[in-house]
Amino acid sequence: MSQPELHDYSRKSPLLYWTNQSINRRNFVFKVEQTEAYSAEKIINGYVRPYGGPNMWVTNFRNKPEEIQLTWTNPQHIKQINLTFNDDVNEDIINLYHHKTYFEQVPELIKSYRVYYQSEDEWHLLWQTDSNRERHIVQKLDQTIETKKLKFELLQTNGSQQISLNEIRVY
Repeated sequence: MSQPELHDYSRKSPLLYWTNQSINRRNFVFKVEQTEAYSAEKIINGYVRPYGGPNMWVTNFRNKPEEIQLTWTNPQHIKQINLTFNDDVNEDIINLYHHKTYFEQVPELIKSYRVYYQSEDEWHLLWQTDSNRERHIVQKLDQTIETKKLKFELLQTNGSQQISLNEIRVY
């Protein structure tokens, strides 16, 4: 059986000819009266990638730190927290020497953040990172904490004016 060459396929649909390379990483603005497309609830919906629309929380273009909290009615016993940051799934990053990006780190990726938990109306720092380069963080805690609230301070990106977060999972 003969195998087709890499990228050797029939382009029968105009959609296959479209590419985002001419508009990639360029801002464009349009006004939408009201949308929940990038609302904070998206970070706990169970999807990590775009499926049926965007599945991430994105702030306005303010280039300012943002904060988000998870709150439960009953105390939770937490041993692990997973964070999935936006590392621009559209970017064509491959390890070929001739294929270079203009950036060392993906600009949309959160660089600096802090995670807190609340105990008896007082916030306690769980951990902080000032030079993140990873999309998926799995933070196993030294000891189980009991709390009704977690707070995430997203302080800085690697260059983007927007703060964005794909997912938070708590175990």
